[in-house]
Amino acid sequence: MEDMTFSFDNLEQVNKIILNIYDSELPIHTRISNFFEDISSFIYYDRASIMIFFKNENGEYEKQSSFTVNWNSSLLKKYDVYYARLDDSLEPLDHPKPMVIKSSSFFNEEQRKKTEYWNGYMVPNNADYEVIANLQLDFSIKYRANLSLTRGKEAGDFSDMHVRLLRIFQPHLSRLIREYIDQNISENGPLSSRDYNCVGFCVLNDSCQVIKQNGIFDRLNTNVNNQLLNKIVSLCVNYANSNNTVGTFSYEYKLENSPLFLELSCVPSNLDGSKVQYCCLVYDISHFFDIALKQAKEKYELSDREYDILLCMLHGMKNEEIAEELYLSVPTIKKYVANIYSKLNITSQKQIFVKLNLL
Repeated sequence: MEDMTFSFDNLEQVNKIILNIYDSELPIHTRISNFFEDISSFIYYDRASIMIFFKNENGEYEKQSSFTVNWNSSLLKKYDVYYARLDDSLEPLDHPKPMVIKSSSFFNEEQRKKTEYWNGYMVPNNADYEVIANLQLDFSIKYRANLSLTRGKEAGDFSDMHVRLLRIFQPHLSRLIREYIDQNISENGPLSSRDYNCVGFCVLNDSCQVIKQNGIFDRLNTNVNNQLLNKIVSLCVNYANSNNTVGTFSYEYKLENSPLFLELSCVPSNLDGSKVQYCCLVYDISHFFDIALKQAKEKYELSDREYDILLCMLHGMKNEEIAEELYLSVPTIKKYVANIYSKLNITSQKQIFVKLNLL
């Protein structure tokens, strides 16, 4: 596919993209989504991401949060629990100066194509070519971030012009991610910020208009095509029309076909109680499910590969499907399953849910 040719005639559009990055009226998640959409007129990509990493005590990177476009969701989860530590593209993260690199120029491609990370993660995502930029954060903290654009072989490699163009946006995205970290992430690392990653909040005034929300709420609402906010507004309007007194309203609701659970309450917004505001907390139940699994991994001393296979089993995959997914043979999968059963002291797949207290 042909990329748009960049010229000085496009400078006005580039300046507009930069201006939109600093639009404080929009949540950061929305600004990043808009950025990815805006640059698609200059750079064709199949997938895009900004990932934030936390450096643990062992000097290893753990993914803290991410903003992604078109990445396979199941593979992203596998990235978090397995492939992140194999990711060879993280090398520029610790570089003290801004870097924008093309994978084809940075890596020995023949050697890279023999790695587990390439075959298990990049190939299934059709990510033959990648351009990566390290986002410059305060090196006194433990966080690092990068921008990545990838595309398949049929689109060809990224050009030097794409590299130069991303260098223009690099410092502005760096400031945006620093703002995101300052607002939303504790320096204590993933454990302290974990609750934030699964709990969104919004506040509505007495006219049922949103007056405050965090980035997580915006992301969760976007994931369900605005159904979340529509439901909250509907509940608030119903309460406003019921003439109930302030403080009596507290409602819990499970969003259909989604792992989202709502807690909605009505509280006074002034001293005499003549006005109200509605406060809503949104829990991503799937996140707590992931936490339970990670705790089970430590408790039963499951290896990384056993944990990977356990996730597949919990998604209802058969041995043959797991073997195809993980590029392993069926006999190898059966051996791993036997090891998992032995460590959990169970004899069937049905017992896994009971053993892990997931029912």
